[in-house]
Order: sequence, then structure tokens, then C-alpha cells
Amino acid sequence: MTPNYRTRRLALAPVIVLMALVLLMALVLLRPLSNAQEDGLSARSPERASELRAGSRLKWGKPRLHNPRTIRVKARGSVSLLLNNRRDYRIKLPNRKRIGATRIVGGRNIVIIGGRTTLPRRTAEGDRNFTIVDGYGAGVKRGRIVHLEGLRIDGSGGGQGDGIGIKAPKAIVQLQNIRAVGLHGSSAGVHADVVQVYGGVKALRIDKFTGASHYNGLYLRRENSPLEAPTGPTRISRTNMYGYVNRNGGLPPTTIRALAIGTQPANSDGGPGNDSSATNCRLTHNVYLSNFYGDPPRGVRASAFMYPWDRMEGAARYCSAKAGPNGQRVDWRHWRDKKVFGYMHKGSPPHGDYVKRRHVGVDYRSPGYRK
Repeated sequence: MTPNYRTRRLALAPVIVLMALVLLMALVLLRPLSNAQEDGLSARSPERASELRAGSRLKWGKPRLHNPRTIRVKARGSVSLLLNNRRDYRIKLPNRKRIGATRIVGGRNIVIIGGRTTLPRRTAEGDRNFTIVDGYGAGVKRGRIVHLEGLRIDGSGGGQGDGIGIKAPKAIVQLQNIRAVGLHGSSAGVHADVVQVYGGVKALRIDKFTGASHYNGLYLRRENSPLEAPTGPTRISRTNMYGYVNRNGGLPPTTIRALAIGTQPANSDGGPGNDSSATNCRLTHNVYLSNFYGDPPRGVRASAFMYPWDRMEGAARYCSAKAGPNGQRVDWRHWRDKKVFGYMHKGSPPHGDYVKRRHVGVDYRSPGYRK
């Protein structure tokens, strides 16, 4: 009798289909989480969906300017702009690399888009590539917006200083599509940070930012002695910070941190370097991290590339940084989902720096905004 192979194939068909379904479900369950999902942004959440649709568009639009005055900054020399607190401004950098500090005092809504800047070798104490300060006297608008975008900041001029310094407790500061790398600083000289809030800010918004300094990355700790205004709600997305090994026995031997938050202890409490003071753990407002990467220099633990770091002592131990099981992400367990939302991924973003050198600077063109 001839076997009925057709009947056997038909009988096996449901088994094959069932096995295929089981295999597919296993692949779905075991697939690695994307960065957005790890940061608590599911593919169905509004923020995640917005990121997928927006592509390279920036998160926050520039403020509307009413009858703004345009100021053109010269290519060389330090400039201090004392602006009218009741007027909007558009500040234009030159069409070539600017060498010198730019200090912006006052003004209402301010927009700076595009340009390249560095500090000269002979830099005055306190000079920064950009300094943002609330205006003096009455009339400073609470909630004014200072928008910096498309900037290329570097250390090619040889000077020491911050990339961006902020002392503006009444201002919302937006830093987007900025590359600030190669900044020079030292323990004995200028403590050059990529961004430093040294006198408060109403809110800080950072989206698409690549930074690196020989001293510090984002230094957002509240200053003390005297106690300065707080650092307001801080949102950092699509940002990567990396560090350097400083040659020739320089101090610090490596970049200290990618991100530092909290409050500095007062001088009477041992000062900023006292890792056992509970003051370190005082965080005045929430911090939101989404797709934030820190690539520590050789020999530095990822959990030591944030502050508070993983070796806090005494009363400050409860806000120590902690690395995940595989060491590829770091957060502050005590603050998680209470004060700090998200964490730092170790290393570089999957496709390299969020802000490439060729995409910002003198010939910058904005990719547009999500809203």
C-alpha cells in the first residue's frame, strides 16, 4: 500500500505553525530593551511616539520675540552686553570663529543661533565662552527664555573657562544642538565646566548636546557660602558627555564628572569636597534624564563619573550613585522616581556623538522644532 504523504503533511501543519508562534514569542520577550524603553519611554507613550516622529528636530522651540533688537558681536575680544530687561534680543555671532568671552546681562527673551567660539590663551578670571546673568534692578521678567542653539564651543584658543555659565534664577535657559568639547581647566587654575549653574536658574532644558572638558561636564550643584539660588527643574535629553586623561601629571588626572547635582556643603561644613555631609543630598527640584550617556576616561568607574558618586560617606551615603547589574547604567537609588527620573548610560550613544562637529557652528541650519 502506498503511504499517503499528503495526509501526513496536513497533519503536521498545525504543529509547525504552533512551534513558529512559540519561537516568535520567545524572540519578542528576550529582545533587548531600546534606550527609550530603558528610560521609561515606552513605544506607546506620547513622549516616545513624539521622538519617533520628530527625528532630529529639537525638543523646545525658540521663544517668540516682540520687536527684537539685533546685536552683532565682533570676532575678537571679550564682550559684556548690558541689555534692557523689557526688550527682546537676537544676538548674532560672526561668520568666523569668535575668540573671546561673551557675557549677557539682562534682557527679556534672547535668541542666539549658530556660531563658533573659543577663549584666548590670556583669559581674565571669571571669563566664560558664554555667561548668562539676570539683569540688575527692577523689571527682570520671571520666566524669560534664553535660547542658545547650534553653537560650536572648543578650546582651540588655549584659554581656560566654562563653556556656558548661568546665574539667572528668573530665566528658563534652553541649550540645544550644541557641541562644547576640548575645554581647558585645572585644579590649580580655572575649574572649567562644560555647563555650570553657579547662581541658580528657573529651569534648565538641554536637548542634543555633546560635551567634554578636562575638568568637569555638567556641574549643576547648588553653590554655597553664600547659599545661591537653586537650580530649577532640569531636563536633559539626547546628551553625551565624555572625559579625558590629562597628560603630564596634570590635576585633576582625569575629567572629574559627566554630571554633578545636589547642593555643595558650606565652607563651615567642610566645603564642596566633603563627601560625608548630608547637604550633598539636598536636591531642590526634579532632574529628568532621557538618553543621557557618560563615557568615563580610562580607569574611571561609571559610578564615579557622577556626583554624588559611589563612595559617599556618613550621612551622605544614602544618595550614593549605584551601577546596575551589568555596570552599563548608573543612577541614584534614593532619588529614583522621586527626584531623579532616568539614569546615565555608560559609554557613547549607539551612533556616536549626538552633535557632530560638521552639524553646528558658523554655517548652522536649525533642523526645526517639535512644536
